[in-house]
Amino acid sequence: MAMTKINDIREALKTNLQNITNLRVYDLIPDVIVPPCAVVGQLDFTFDIDNMRGLDQASVDVYVIVQRISERS
Repeated sequence: MAMTKINDIREALKTNLQNITNLRVYDLIPDVIVPPCAVVGQLDFTFDIDNMRGLDQASVDVYVIVQRISERS
């Protein structure tokens, strides 16, 4: 069984997000945000959810930032 590298997962997410027209994709939250954009976060791991390494879990947050359509009056 081939092991997937952590960076490969984040790169694949970024590549797929870059296919969305006019969406900027970042590794880290930039100092100045220009919507629309997405930020691919770091992977978070939880090991040994089940006994004897029977279940490990990884998750990643993807933040999608869009601009407000209109102001409330």
